[in-house]
Amino acid sequence: MRYVRAGEKAFKIWAPIKRRPTEEQAAEREAAGRTVKREPSGRPAVQVAGFGLANTFDPLSPRILDPPRQARISLQSTPREPGC
Repeated sequence: MRYVRAGEKAFKIWAPIKRRPTEEQAAEREAAGRTVKREPSGRPAVQVAGFGLANTFDPLSPRILDPPRQARISLQSTPREPGC
């Protein structure tokens, strides 16, 4: 199992939505002339019902906490003592 570390950014993918039809739904489909896949035990098999967006993390991407900070450069000259 992989744990997500603080600061990692997720990205979206299309993931399958799986459902198992009930016996009533399978009987309706068979009565309509459609074939229903079944497991060896006789139960209707799990089917892909559609696709939805899901978050995922790339394990090979570098860890991103904060964008790199830029050094501040002062454009003002340093004050000089009088008489220098």
